[in-house]
Amino acid sequence: MIPGFGFRKKFSDLSEKEILALAISSEEDDAAIYRNYAEHLKNDYPDTSKIFHDMARVEDSHRKLLLDTFKKRFGDNIPLIRRDQASVGAGISMGLTEAVSDDGVISGRGSPVKRGLACGIMTAVGGLGHALPYLIPHFWTATILAMIIVFFELWAIVWIQNKYMEAPFLRATLQVVVGGGLVLAAGILIGTG
Repeated sequence: MIPGFGFRKKFSDLSEKEILALAISSEEDDAAIYRNYAEHLKNDYPDTSKIFHDMARVEDSHRKLLLDTFKKRFGDNIPLIRRDQASVGAGISMGLTEAVSDDGVISGRGSPVKRGLACGIMTAVGGLGHALPYLIPHFWTATILAMIIVFFELWAIVWIQNKYMEAPFLRATLQVVVGGGLVLAAGILIGTG
């Protein structure tokens, strides 16, 4: 195990089943990356776009072979093995940024360590909270569940700002709605760009 990340295994500690699951996931990710490149290049560079589409098809064929092998050896239940921990990284980044941005003396915002820990932990928990539903194999079920979780997360932020930061309820609500809208818009633009 990697220190501080008890749930995260080193590659050498993975079982044969987990290595095969990781390979399947990697082939899927690579195919998606190639398809995105192909989509971006199709209007200006159609020949290059075709190369990336062909590369995606090759990755798809690798994934199919790996899936068939996995099902023969281990059955249909493929464990989720990923190469990254995006929510944990975001929590660390946000926590450090908050802790070093203000010592709290002039602004009166309190201890930088407490603020950093609170911000980092809540960022990681929030990120995991609305990412975990995507372990459910049905996309729309996972998406609806994630939307419900985000709704409660945003209202929790409004409540915390109102109760502990003495922000007026309407101002806190407006900030959360506008901020959440901007995050949603950015996600849509990045996802479809």
